[in-house]
Amino acid sequence: MAQEMQVRYVSAYSFNVKWAGEIEIVMDQIRALGYYRINQKFSPKKWIFRWYHVEEGSVQIAGTDNRLGYNAKSKEYWLEPPENHDAMNKEEATSESEENKMNPEQPFINNLLTSFNESIFDGDESKPLINRLTSDSLEEVNGFRAKKWTTTISTDETKMIIEEWMVDNLLLKDTFYSYYSGSDDKDIPSISSNDFIKDIDSTSFIDAIDGDIVKAKLVVESDNAWVKAMEFEIRELYTVPFDALSFAIPEDYKRVEEPNRSWSNKNEPN
Repeated sequence: MAQEMQVRYVSAYSFNVKWAGEIEIVMDQIRALGYYRINQKFSPKKWIFRWYHVEEGSVQIAGTDNRLGYNAKSKEYWLEPPENHDAMNKEEATSESEENKMNPEQPFINNLLTSFNESIFDGDESKPLINRLTSDSLEEVNGFRAKKWTTTISTDETKMIIEEWMVDNLLLKDTFYSYYSGSDDKDIPSISSNDFIKDIDSTSFIDAIDGDIVKAKLVVESDNAWVKAMEFEIRELYTVPFDALSFAIPEDYKRVEEPNRSWSNKNEPN
């Protein structure tokens, strides 16, 4: 059955940034046995930044050396030789510990979380109070029956509210990550209220929440916060019969040279 099925996983991240307004990133991924495709959309909502809308993706098939990258906006595709994305993976690694070898992005996520929390509570000498509540009933969230948890971390000057909708286990997500074995087979690092609590007060006695997050919201009430709110949700997670066309580049796309991935010119092909 695994050889005849594919799993689609669509997740969305949104950020309300102090100087740029709302930004949304949608990741549409499809996996089958030996096949992987990802399509990413970067969409600023503020009109002055809408010209920076980006939609790119890549396709990788086990047994082939090259990966195909594409830009849906310009309808162009290119070959990504293994030496190119192998070098990129090496640059992303920030430590040689065993934990970091398994997930090179996690140290960066942890450092970002610490920096984020320090900026919010900067100059606040009082110890944050942490409170957590849970709903009595399950809620429907994009087809999932989830339990809502609300965690509040506050001082006299600052408040952070984290809402999380969780299920006991997403077996289909585990299947999704087990399908393809290649350079893109690692899970995406995630942050939960457990991580915020551990980073802000490692001595807290509040029990960690177990389960998988299907939706989460973070709202920050602080003059120091450069991010006012963040949100994550799983919009789609389902399995359908295998379709090879899901991993094909449209025929009307033009082949070009691989674009430059430097900060000065990383979004549009040459």
